Amino acid sequence: MKRVMDYISIALFFALVSILGIGSLVLRGGEGAAEVFSDLDDAQEQAETYVEESFLMHDNWTSLYSKAALVLGQRMFSGIYYDSDEDRLIDVFTESDYSEDKSQSSVNAVNRFDEEHSELPCYVMLVPTASGIYSSSLPDSVDALDERQLIDDLYYDINAEVTPIDVWSALYSARDSYIYFRSDSRWTQQGAYEAYCTFASKLGLATYTVSNYDVDYTHVDFYGGLSEASGVKTTQADSINAYRSKYGSYIKSTEILSDTQSFVKTSVYSSSALRTSDKYSYFLGDSDYKCAQIETTNEDSPSLLIIGSDYASCFAPLLSPHYLNITIVNPAELEDDEYLSDIISPDDYDAVLFLFDIESFCEGTGMDKINY
Repeated sequence: MKRVMDYISIALFFALVSILGIGSLVLRGGEGAAEVFSDLDDAQEQAETYVEESFLMHDNWTSLYSKAALVLGQRMFSGIYYDSDEDRLIDVFTESDYSEDKSQSSVNAVNRFDEEHSELPCYVMLVPTASGIYSSSLPDSVDALDERQLIDDLYYDINAEVTPIDVWSALYSARDSYIYFRSDSRWTQQGAYEAYCTFASKLGLATYTVSNYDVDYTHVDFYGGLSEASGVKTTQADSINAYRSKYGSYIKSTEILSDTQSFVKTSVYSSSALRTSDKYSYFLGDSDYKCAQIETTNEDSPSLLIIGSDYASCFAPLLSPHYLNITIVNPAELEDDEYLSDIISPDDYDAVLFLFDIESFCEGTGMDKINY
């Protein structure tokens, strides 16, 4: 029955698109026929673009198109690959997405920060995306970057005084576990935990094993940005889970600063966010913050500054047993006339960690704002 409904959906989709094309010709008196369907080879692409640009309910149309295309064997949607074997959407980081100039600007920003704060221990963690870890699932035709080699090259270009935290091996070893969302480009807290173990070991911290945590299953279906962008709604719903210490919370307060709001909570997790469309803001309470400050009860512990992408949101809570204060600044969220020094002073911290997913680091958004 499901197969029959799929074919009905396909027939309806192409019938409606054909009507739209004919209607367009009639309304324009025949002008622009080639623009609607120039030939059979690019009809699919033009139909998708036409629907997206012409209809108020284009999200529903995109979903219908994707459903039809999946039945016909298509797996690539606007740079997002659907791995049907693993029921996973992958935002493919391709050669054409990569800018050497932008990535080098990020490297230069880290190096300059290290030189200007030479007394401050600096660490850098460049996290592979699902495109890198699951590259073997991608066809050669998508031209995905070799993220492992790219990360190694960038670590080589960063000052020797900045200690690299190489989490590739940990994530690759755990690739069969739930370390990335199926419908979103970010990692889960389980993925962040794998990186935390590497970080703690590198710094000589007493690593908290999985047995020290209770996993809080929120039981709320989550469909992330990849599902929305691709129109593929057939993946199994993601779940947002939290690692909570069995021995009580170390959190005293969490203060969030963004362009739209500022608030203080007594937790690093926000259950109310699960009732919104931005369910990833379950971590820290806001996914678009420019600064988050976590205060703990560890009076004799050091303070850590994290400069990074939103991958830090579910990573930072795992550090709460080790630090008195953990401050995260996302340079991509800083306003045009705003700089790191307008929000915090690096001299107030005992160490700094640059934590970026590799794609965000190579985009370099906001990295010019951390040294003024």
